[in-house]
Amino acid sequence: MWKCMTASSIPAGSRVAIYGTGSRGRDFAKLLGQTRTNVEVVCFIDSFQSGELDGLPVLQVEDFLARFETDIVLLASYQWKEMAKHLASHGFDRWAVASRPEYAGRSVDCVYSNDLQFVLVRTPKCAARSLHNALAVAAHGNGFDLTQETRAIDDPAFKGFFKFAFVRNPWDRVVSFYTEKFDSPAPDSVHYLHHTRHWLALLGVEHIDFELYLRTVVSMDDVFIDRHCCPQSTILAQGDGESGVDFTGRFERLAEDFQNVCDRMGIKAELPHVGTSRRKADYREYYTEATRDFVAKRFARDVERFGYAYQEEP
Repeated sequence: MWKCMTASSIPAGSRVAIYGTGSRGRDFAKLLGQTRTNVEVVCFIDSFQSGELDGLPVLQVEDFLARFETDIVLLASYQWKEMAKHLASHGFDRWAVASRPEYAGRSVDCVYSNDLQFVLVRTPKCAARSLHNALAVAAHGNGFDLTQETRAIDDPAFKGFFKFAFVRNPWDRVVSFYTEKFDSPAPDSVHYLHHTRHWLALLGVEHIDFELYLRTVVSMDDVFIDRHCCPQSTILAQGDGESGVDFTGRFERLAEDFQNVCDRMGIKAELPHVGTSRRKADYREYYTEATRDFVAKRFARDVERFGYAYQEEP
């Protein structure tokens, strides 16, 4: 039976290590530093690399066990089962899963400007890099500040800011994540190193087909799911569960909706295209009736909130 801990449930005076150096691990360490000064984070643990991150040492499991005595290791990754097995193989069982609702569900990837008082919430697989790049070029040319940081949408510092985000048809979005990071990426690519190899090892297979991807990666609870296929309604929810943005544009009409955003902010920005894809042009070519229905149920909140349907053109 797996164990789960939120930041507030960690006993006072605890010394903890965070297993996971991605955004989830960094966010949880930041949350502890802001809200739990009576809990000490001594290091990060990573299965493949060592070094330093955010002022803390990054150690592989063997080095961590040799150097530190901790009360608990917090597993901050959707690969938590693999991490737990790795710790168990070294005789260590004082672990818990870092609960997502207290950090990743409310702390999101934001691009913001204090000068112009706007916040773009970067929704993965919804042209986030293209939008960010367009704003960065505009900021450089027009002299306004621009910062990328993990923050809560309802952060008091953003009071009165214009907040916007983009969403995408759920059936199309999960295909985009699959083709980029699971459908045979190059072994030396960042996608392979950070996603594919972990799941290949976890599932004991040489290739992850689309149906297997849906049954494993996409089927995970929102507590653990990778942010690239986390429901968009979850990403855009603020602390009370309601939408935290003022304007929700659509990937399907990206240029038009981004122009509306720029007009509202009083800036001129040109939207580039970032990223290439080897996928089939029509997302429907990936689906059977069963997998189509699976996505409809898994992302029912997105379908209802944003009005999407499987029959839409990609």
